[in-house]
Amino acid sequence: MSKAPADVPQSIASRLERLETTNRICLSALLLVVVAGTGLLSMGAKPPADSVRATSFVLVDEQGRMRAQLALANQLMGVAGGSPGVRGQTPSLRFYGTDGNIIAEFGIDVMNGSRIWLRLATGEVEYDDES
Repeated sequence: MSKAPADVPQSIASRLERLETTNRICLSALLLVVVAGTGLLSMGAKPPADSVRATSFVLVDEQGRMRAQLALANQLMGVAGGSPGVRGQTPSLRFYGTDGNIIAEFGIDVMNGSRIWLRLATGEVEYDDES
């Protein structure tokens, strides 16, 4: 059975109205999901840090080889209030050659009055004795 020509425009109009209603409901639901998701993500976001904390900072060259490192180095401690021979850690800055060997290392000698020291690739240690 075919519909009469007069019924066709009314049928299309009612179908179009149902389609627009469904479209509005879908868009409203999508907007609700986006707003809720954004709210949840923003609640879990950390505030910007005032400082960066790490146990080591490594500088690498374009080939990925370590060229410098800021880290804590082990040192025998003998400071006032501490036991001689107790191993502790002191900040040091190491520079590496392209072969991976240490070229130079700067640090603080807390065992002998907090002096600054420099260890060269030859193994020689030089101290800043002006303190």
